Amino acid sequence: MNRWLTVAAIAVALTAGLAAQSEAALKQYFEGRKVVVKINLPATKDGADVDVFPTGRVQMDYKSYGNRLKTFGVALRDGDSVLVTLLKVKKNQIEFQLGGGGYGTAGDDTDTSVHFTPASKSTREQDLEKQLDTEKDPKRARVIKDELDTLRWQRERDDDRRRHQAEAEAAVRAERIQENRLAGGSRFNLYYGDRLAPDDLKPERIVAALSQFLSFPWLEEPAAPEAASAAPSAGPAPAPPADPVQSLRKGLTRADVEALLGSPRSMNETTEGGLKLLHCVYEKGENRVEAVFTEDVLIRYTISSR
Repeated sequence: MNRWLTVAAIAVALTAGLAAQSEAALKQYFEGRKVVVKINLPATKDGADVDVFPTGRVQMDYKSYGNRLKTFGVALRDGDSVLVTLLKVKKNQIEFQLGGGGYGTAGDDTDTSVHFTPASKSTREQDLEKQLDTEKDPKRARVIKDELDTLRWQRERDDDRRRHQAEAEAAVRAERIQENRLAGGSRFNLYYGDRLAPDDLKPERIVAALSQFLSFPWLEEPAAPEAASAAPSAGPAPAPPADPVQSLRKGLTRADVEALLGSPRSMNETTEGGLKLLHCVYEKGENRVEAVFTEDVLIRYTISSR
């Protein structure tokens, strides 16, 4: 029995050692390099959660992703170039942190509350209340009540003033935290079921899992040089105008899509698996775009000719 426990302990130690070595290799490969984001990323340490399956299929929970964008704002926008600041390997998860990894990690101030406690009754106010309860003379009772009302009014006035100060301080704190949040980067949390396999820790596997959300400029092959023209050049040719339809990407907000394509020609709502979907049809030039949003985030689209 002890022999089997020893063998199991050795196996666990070897597995942990392999994971540590793989994490070190991944850190060396990714950290300090820049990537370009293809979707807006929320300003939170929860980032964009992505499920990665053994078959290579990648899936994002777009409803949660859209809620984070609405709740925390956008830290990184589609097209932003950002540094990979940390890669961390866990039992069944890989954290791929960008520009600081998102706000809300250890040491980040997320408390927007400013506590306010109303003042207690003064000794004089309590004494007057007791006197008023036992006073039989109406004139004397009226004098006591007037003084008691004045003390209460002063106490409540001071409470209102301090309450408004606390609310103003809370608003300033919330604004400062939001500014810090928007500058704190974001992250991808890659989940691999029950446990990471050794092959999951290969750089090319991580690149493949994130390729629909990020581009890796250092992996792109340089374009082949064009043949020199025999005719004298009159200067660089102007770049062709960008096609707004070709700029569509999953993860864009509805506002981003309408900035590219204009207002939709038609809209209707459906429900799939408890998820509310908004179907919009856009017409741009010779193209017809059918787009599907959830929580105002683009999750799929098709392009056809008009």
